[in-house]
Amino acid sequence: MSEQPRQPQAGRRRKLRLCLSLFASFFKISLLTFGGGMAMIPFFHRELVGRRKWVADEELVDMVSIGLAVPGPISTNLAVQVGRRAAGPPGAACAFLGMVAPPLLLAIASALALHAWADRPGVRGFLKGASAAVVGLIAYGAYILGRRMISSVRAVLLCLALVAAVIFLGANPLLALFAATAVEAYFARRKENNGNTP
Repeated sequence: MSEQPRQPQAGRRRKLRLCLSLFASFFKISLLTFGGGMAMIPFFHRELVGRRKWVADEELVDMVSIGLAVPGPISTNLAVQVGRRAAGPPGAACAFLGMVAPPLLLAIASALALHAWADRPGVRGFLKGASAAVVGLIAYGAYILGRRMISSVRAVLLCLALVAAVIFLGANPLLALFAATAVEAYFARRKENNGNTP
């Protein structure tokens, strides 16, 4: 009789520890990353796939794709997806709060500090160095995603066509994304129909 109440209580304690871990992990990623959502991808990969093992490589790629497709910052979209996957709605809330707390606090502190120190050479040098580092992090994030997502000649050509359309033709990135998605969906449907042909 005494064993029955302990099991739900132990489950609640495990879920609470998991929610706290989600908050701590996303708080750390958000606090230590400079440059926005795409620059965070290497940190997401290391923490969520490598260290915590909350998601697999392929799942992270899918979650990033969803995070880019729906409205809102990719970082918070990804936090909500991972949190919900790991611990349901409470996990999603904890991961979201962990992701948004550092930038909110740092934005307030930066607004107060940089107003007085923005013209100092050391501050200008820090911002220039941080900007260069962000480019490197985004490039590495693209490599992590690209090695999983671009697995065929057609995918490579589609990727190059999208980049060329945006850079050289001035195409709207969102419309170019929809066009690329439609092309890939067409080929996937055609392959499925051919596979079902008796």
